[in-house]
Amino acid sequence: MKKPFLSIFLIFSLLATACHSNNKNSEISDVFKTYLKTTFKTRIPQNRHYYFLVPSTQCGGCNFYDGKDLDSALNENLTIISTFPTTNFSNFKHLWEDTSKQLLNLAFVNYTNKLLVTKGGEVQSVSMVYNFYHQLDSLYRQNR
Repeated sequence: MKKPFLSIFLIFSLLATACHSNNKNSEISDVFKTYLKTTFKTRIPQNRHYYFLVPSTQCGGCNFYDGKDLDSALNENLTIISTFPTTNFSNFKHLWEDTSKQLLNLAFVNYTNKLLVTKGGEVQSVSMVYNFYHQLDSLYRQNR
């Protein structure tokens, strides 16, 4: 009697966890789509795309990113969005400065750099960035 109950409980728990994760990404997608539309007059593309979000909550001179060594196909499918001036970045094909600072109001950003992976016009995953180049390269290789 206990084993069928335990199996049913485990299956239900896994389904609930999966639904919660999907709901969270759906909520983030909705918020991010609104942000892109109101701030940059654009939308999430259908193809796989990466967004590196860099809020200006750290020291301005401490952050400098250079895309010169990125694979050209990756650079084509990467958008940097930051509240820092664009002088903190170089060699990125898509670099957007959020001069209105609305990026700082997105709850999922939580004042830390985030990497969003999108596909089909929706956010697929959000991760905190601790090593930009390594994490981006790893995600790109996984999803090629």
